[in-house]
Amino acid sequence: MPESGTALILGDGLDEIKAELSALGFTVTTATTSEEPEYALLIDTDHTPELRGALESGVPYVTTHDAARWLVKALRALREKPLTVHALQDLALAKT
Repeated sequence: MPESGTALILGDGLDEIKAELSALGFTVTTATTSEEPEYALLIDTDHTPELRGALESGVPYVTTHDAARWLVKALRALREKPLTVHALQDLALAKT
């Protein structure tokens, strides 16, 4: 998930999500393009053709209001405490 960049927001009732993403440092836009996606994140509750472009370009996207809210919560949590990854083998060795 991107931690910054441009977020394209398409759909009604997403004003709170727009404000929260702006507060997290994202540049929020509602303008679509017909070219390659020029955004790091797509929130599209209207299921527009932008979804196909995001999918083909590997841009992360969500398509529901609930998913958008959870996305913002996850991004906020990552800012507070970065995610760490541990190999299962290392955890097993630590127990012995």
